Amino acid sequence: MENLKIVLMNGGLGNQLYQYTFLRFLEVYTGENCLVDDSDFWDNCVEYNGLELEKIFNVRLNKLSNFFSSDVWEEMIRQKQNGISIPQQLQDNGLNIVMVAESNTYNFAGNVIQVTSNNINNEVLKVFLNAKGNIYYLGYFANTIYVNLMLKTLRQELRFPALRDTMEKSTINKRYEELIHLTDSVAVYIRRGDCLKRGQSLLPEKYAKEIRKFEEREKEYTYFIFSDDMEWCKQNKKELGLLDIKGDFIFVEENMRNGNNYVDMQLMSYCKNMIISNSSFGCWAYYLNSYCGEGNVIMADHL
Repeated sequence: MENLKIVLMNGGLGNQLYQYTFLRFLEVYTGENCLVDDSDFWDNCVEYNGLELEKIFNVRLNKLSNFFSSDVWEEMIRQKQNGISIPQQLQDNGLNIVMVAESNTYNFAGNVIQVTSNNINNEVLKVFLNAKGNIYYLGYFANTIYVNLMLKTLRQELRFPALRDTMEKSTINKRYEELIHLTDSVAVYIRRGDCLKRGQSLLPEKYAKEIRKFEEREKEYTYFIFSDDMEWCKQNKKELGLLDIKGDFIFVEENMRNGNNYVDMQLMSYCKNMIISNSSFGCWAYYLNSYCGEGNVIMADHL
């Protein structure tokens, strides 16, 4: 095989969307099809909700698993669980392959080109696009340069399903959608979970400061609170500034309980204004939002 390009896909929905963006960037600007290494979604320790892009957005991925018989792929997964990475297995079986890695958390004895997501520029992009041979890409590639280049295409390809089809026996999300469109809606995304573990969770006063900026305007806003730790949000209503607003606030909590996490991203993407914490999930709600432009979205690095 020649000029085989493989992009590892892993992590939660936000990270998968960054990897999909990078993959589509390679495909659009080189004219070559790329493969997705989907091996992280086959073992018994799959994080989050597994590989979500196909089931949510109905996009077709050229998955590496489809190129092997089921017994061969199962053996490859077993070897990966025993510490032999997919690119290492490909190399051991005679494929001349180079790894492009954003981190040093790889298990590969071949040629590795180290890159950092924050230092991507036009010269690096040219290297990516002109690279020949078999290349395995490992990383999240969470850089706005790819998003900006691909955003028009992404908004055409990444379409959320109608909300009425997402939850059986309930119309609550459809009601949220109606309220978001009827009001001067502000999505407030508060990420705790893994951010808290890494010491990156934002203090409630940070959100309160930005809510006050909206409150200084001559409007009554409705704040839709999205979070992976809704109990904390409820316990900190005052600290978040929600008790001092002119309008109303609503806790959107059903989707985390019912495993429809992506619906929170969908609802946030409908809001006219946004306050987003440091999370790829929240960033993608912004990227896929047709309302939000300069002046009505506040990103975490500005809080």
